[in-house]
Amino acid sequence: MSRRLWLLALVLGAAVCLGPTVTGAGAGQPGAFFTLGFKGNSQTFVILAREQKAISQLRADLSKPRRDRRIVSGIVRTGRPYNQPWSYTMGSRSIVLAQAFIEVCDASPTYVENHRADWLGRRWCPWSSYVKHAGR
Repeated sequence: MSRRLWLLALVLGAAVCLGPTVTGAGAGQPGAFFTLGFKGNSQTFVILAREQKAISQLRADLSKPRRDRRIVSGIVRTGRPYNQPWSYTMGSRSIVLAQAFIEVCDASPTYVENHRADWLGRRWCPWSSYVKHAGR
């Protein structure tokens, strides 16, 4: 096998194993998109996870019944085009999942949107959140 063909196979294999890459500001950095749902309403929220541990946990939660899925939390950052109509998102390297968080970081997506300046740089852990599906 020629060196170029071998390198192409290596790059394509890595892309399949690591998931989608992000275009734009984070081009070339591996990551995976997930859509969050919120119990009690129809709102959705798209996140981009870049840490392998978070990606694995998010994927594992999808195999569980919805009532058993964990809360998704992250640091509030300025918006990205993939998360419309929201003007903010969760930092792609700050995402963690847990069964419970302290109440001070719980809020609905609409509340955070309406008070975004107060939330930027702080941990947001919406208690009603769950991983709805992989992708956007």
